[in-house]
Amino acid sequence: MPKRDVIDESLLAEIHRGLSQNPKRIPAKYLYGKESSKIYAKACLQNSDTYYIPEFEISILQHSPYLRTLIPENHPFSLIELGPGDGEKIKCILRQIKQPKLCTYIPIDLSLFFLERIHSSFLEEFPDLNIELVNDDFITGLHTISKRFHEKKSIFLGLP
Repeated sequence: MPKRDVIDESLLAEIHRGLSQNPKRIPAKYLYGKESSKIYAKACLQNSDTYYIPEFEISILQHSPYLRTLIPENHPFSLIELGPGDGEKIKCILRQIKQPKLCTYIPIDLSLFFLERIHSSFLEEFPDLNIELVNDDFITGLHTISKRFHEKKSIFLGLP
């Protein structure tokens, strides 16, 4: 059986289970497509008048002396971010890394749209940074990378 059929059957089974429950629900991983990511970006990330939380969080991250103590100085490490969104919050940490070539940044997200945006914008600002995109849910993504990388620092900067 082709892999596509297995994925479709799994999706249908999960959706059916969720819609058979009371209250009805759909697993969040099915809500993070290209179009829904664009809607989120427009509604939340580009409209700071009505959604100020990311701006406030970035301000905290830019002025936190504690963050510097978490970053290894002279050896390779991986910085894993769960649900990076547009990646603006993690940039506050990446800007504090003295030797970016020693860091592998691994964003794990269901939205390929956001991962691709992160990749292109981060390559411009952090040309020496190693970037490994993981387009998956958190559990599967963490399992996939668990033995592949150096010392790992995982971060979840909160829900946007």
